[in-house]
Amino acid sequence: RRATAPRPDSQIPPSTCLPASRESPPLHNNHREGARARARTEAAAISRPPTTRAMASTNGGFVSPLAATVPVEAVLFDIDGTLCDSDPLHHIAFQELLLAIGYNNGVPIDDEFFINNIAGRSDAEAAQNLFPDWPLEKGLKFLEDKDVKYRSLAMEHLEPVKGLHKLVQWVKDHGYKRAAVTNAPRINAELMIKLLGLSDFFQAVIVGGECEKPKPAPFPYLKALKELEVSAAHTFIFEDSASGTRAGVAA
Repeated sequence: RRATAPRPDSQIPPSTCLPASRESPPLHNNHREGARARARTEAAAISRPPTTRAMASTNGGFVSPLAATVPVEAVLFDIDGTLCDSDPLHHIAFQELLLAIGYNNGVPIDDEFFINNIAGRSDAEAAQNLFPDWPLEKGLKFLEDKDVKYRSLAMEHLEPVKGLHKLVQWVKDHGYKRAAVTNAPRINAELMIKLLGLSDFFQAVIVGGECEKPKPAPFPYLKALKELEVSAAHTFIFEDSASGTRAGVAA
């Protein structure tokens, strides 16, 4: 349901959104157009300079002053699953190589297994989850072979998430600093950035394996903050995995 900002006399903190009433009727076509118009008005108000944005009236309420008191200086992006829908390609690469070695008695790993044990994790963690009885070096070699397969799939099939390039342009127009922060190996990260047409967009590419610890530890994001010379209080992070979200919150 569409969220509405609280009125000034509300006892709810200004950063809290109130859900629409349960008695609200469903939006039909004519109502949808009105809702879209209001959304455009609200978006325009939010995009104004902080001094006017904080007081802009929208649909009878007020935009939260949070953006005025804590303006954004930088945005940090995870890559896999955030900039591009790459997880299905990783899943296919894992399935093919695991089937080749008879993993799980020849039964392909499903989405739930992939999400719970592989997605968003460092190579070392994924290798340990997949092969707890193997030496870590052997598991990491399997991950390297998987990445070779993944890169071949990415060259043909990798696509940006819907709306990515509009968002990228919006970030550039606002002059925000930006970095990519990923647990992917650097060779994968740089390939994906190139395929997505973002080679000139990012001012830094931080790889978890090159930090003290990868995500979910905060070190990759802390390194990005240091390289961009911005504070955590003024930085916005885009993530899609639990591991990455924990890293962002910790940072």
